[in-house]
Amino acid sequence: MNLRGLICVVTIILCSSSWAEDWAYSMRPGDDIWSIAGKFCGSAAKASEIAQYNNIADPKLIRPGQRINIPVRWLVFAPASARLVAVIDDVVVQRATTGLQNNSRQRAQDGMLIHMGDRLITSSGTALVEFADKSTLSIAPESHVLFNKLTEFGPAGMVDTHLRFAYGRGKAAVKPQNQGDRFRIQTPEGVAAVRGTEFRVEHNDEGAQAVTYSETLSGAVNFTRDHNPTLLEQGFGITASRSGVVKEALLAAPEWSDPQPLTHPEALLGWQPLAGAKSYIVTWAAQDNPDIILRRLVSHNNEVSVDVPRGEYLLSLRGVAQSGLNGFDNTRAVTVQALAPQGQPVNTTVAGTVNFAWRFPHAADTFQLFIADADNNPVSRIETQANNAEVDLPPGDYTWQVKAAQSALSSPQRFSLRPVTPTNLQVQTQGRQVTVAWTPTPTADGYHLRLVAMDTHTPVDDIRVDSPGATFTVPAHGAYRVELTALETGYASEPTHKEITVYRRPWWLLIFLTPLLAL
Repeated sequence: MNLRGLICVVTIILCSSSWAEDWAYSMRPGDDIWSIAGKFCGSAAKASEIAQYNNIADPKLIRPGQRINIPVRWLVFAPASARLVAVIDDVVVQRATTGLQNNSRQRAQDGMLIHMGDRLITSSGTALVEFADKSTLSIAPESHVLFNKLTEFGPAGMVDTHLRFAYGRGKAAVKPQNQGDRFRIQTPEGVAAVRGTEFRVEHNDEGAQAVTYSETLSGAVNFTRDHNPTLLEQGFGITASRSGVVKEALLAAPEWSDPQPLTHPEALLGWQPLAGAKSYIVTWAAQDNPDIILRRLVSHNNEVSVDVPRGEYLLSLRGVAQSGLNGFDNTRAVTVQALAPQGQPVNTTVAGTVNFAWRFPHAADTFQLFIADADNNPVSRIETQANNAEVDLPPGDYTWQVKAAQSALSSPQRFSLRPVTPTNLQVQTQGRQVTVAWTPTPTADGYHLRLVAMDTHTPVDDIRVDSPGATFTVPAHGAYRVELTALETGYASEPTHKEITVYRRPWWLLIFLTPLLAL
């Protein structure tokens, strides 16, 4: 959007004595009015004028601690420079030495000095400027600023900063200043003279008529149009157009929805709807340089999707009223990470060595594998440079996740491990006596044996043993299934089993065998 012009007349509210164009000085031991005149005004000859200005009949009688006022215009001043603290994207400095010739243009760079008469032109870029008194001006894209006056008042340490916006948008943060300091921004529509305040200004002339917006975020501002001032306390703003000046309270800061992990390449942001807002503005800044706006988005509902690189940011959200005034910001620190790795299913259900594997679309130096138990207590944390890892785990119920150094955590995956099933189950019968043996399982705490009747599928015996063998008697002849599981840390393995048949003894053979045994 091409914004033309900026700011109507804005003036910081101070008491009348503080805003007078005088600089106050308290006399110290050893001072006299002639030395003060020479030091601050450049000539001892100014002493008589200073005495007359302060109604001092005998300058020799001035005592330490006495306060004298000196008009700012009498002070000695020298040119000062501003400094480009940070520059993002396309910003050009046009030097004053050759007027507006193309060969005077330089690509702006961090740390570059701006001198009186220079111009700063942003197209798609942004810039943060710091002045001699540490006040700052954040200049938005599509702005044109002329640095009309950058001076310091010699030993008095006072500053006079005078800027002119040909067009554009900016946010000023002016430090509390000494009496006599001046910070002014001029536009084709007026002059903004401020001290110790923070405010936004924007001029938009792309609609049916030009409109200027001014919002006071801290301190106080007087908005003057046609010599008629309007007081803008903190939390108020105005819209000014040919129709007049309308003052209203700024919207409160919207509330973010529950924070969600923000991932590159696409982060989805959401917030609670704000009463009175027709749209919302979301801005991104680096945490180490919060005054430089890296991205600005406008949304007409309560969410927005944004593509930002991985990094640490300050994310600000504000509502825009029906009038066009911007409200207060809700700013929070966020970390934008890469998309999480995609974990593959664990391909085993038996305790022992478990292989974890995942896919990740970006290059990564290391991965971190997190394994937790069923109660979310950490079990293992492993760093690896590969896309897989092997971990020895006992039986249990687990959850695992993985992340790269600059990514979100993968979705949790659950899996369960059971003890190793016993092997080589052997069953022998002798009458109703059954003897069971098997190969021991090294990690087992014990074993569980069940005898199940095949005709009713109900257990008829259920015992626990500590060693790999047992003998028991079945209650009657018939078909049975012997089931065996290993026990470890409260978990049971998958069962192994064998089916047996216990036959009834042939009693009728005794009729024939008894006589033979008697012989």
